[in-house]
Amino acid sequence: YIKSKHRGHWRKDLPLVLLLTGPSGTGKTLLARTLAQAILGRPAAELEAAGRFRTFHMNQFSILEDQKTFFGPPRGTAGGGRGDLPELLKEWPDAVVLLDEVEKAHPSFARALLKVFGEHGAAYDPSTGRDVSTAQATFILTSNVGKDLIAARAGAVRAGGLQAEAADEEGAEEADADGCAAYSRLREEVLAELARPHADPAAGVRDNFFRDSEVRGRLTDVVPFLPFTQEEVQAAVRKFLADEARALAEEPRFQHVALAWEADVVPMFASAYARRPE
Repeated sequence: YIKSKHRGHWRKDLPLVLLLTGPSGTGKTLLARTLAQAILGRPAAELEAAGRFRTFHMNQFSILEDQKTFFGPPRGTAGGGRGDLPELLKEWPDAVVLLDEVEKAHPSFARALLKVFGEHGAAYDPSTGRDVSTAQATFILTSNVGKDLIAARAGAVRAGGLQAEAADEEGAEEADADGCAAYSRLREEVLAELARPHADPAAGVRDNFFRDSEVRGRLTDVVPFLPFTQEEVQAAVRKFLADEARALAEEPRFQHVALAWEADVVPMFASAYARRPE
């Protein structure tokens, strides 16, 4: 999908809508930034500064009235007004829009986004009384829906991948297919999880944002994120420390400063991540 979008082969009448879901701290937001760079061809920091890549933290839109901030006043409201989304898309029709923790938005947002995500998608602009096309935009949604299921299946999915890595040349293709099949089964289970009501008022859990089939039907793809293993976290810590050391070495202001660390620093940071991955 991303290659098609970047090369201009994606449909001209339909926005790209991706759902990245899984436990916290598994790189969903980082991938969204990377995808924005790949699609728009500029560094994420530059895109954010210009407003062409915009993050909406959807926990800030948790009540019904917040629709007026995000979309603007409803059609027909006297005096017009402005909405965050239509204003963004008027300036940047090809924007990459990250709706972070989308399930924390007020449930009414699910229905309101149907037109935005649909064929010939549009967002009503109350300041002009006209629709703004969303067809060139990319919407990336992050969520924790299905996180327990994903965590429970992670071992089996990884086992398929490890078999593919360990297989000899003759069996590599079959093992690789097994690994892909395990991930595909997980994806199907996550899709089933998205359809569940998840209504548990006693526990303070809202109805599932994706429970309506129309909402799920607007998603171009759903990508489950597996939790990191301890080895993967330690590798990430080493890379982070190495990148910081390199940045210091290349900065003239810190020419007399060098970053070094003892070996036990890496598992210490990895343990801190395990306690609070978010």
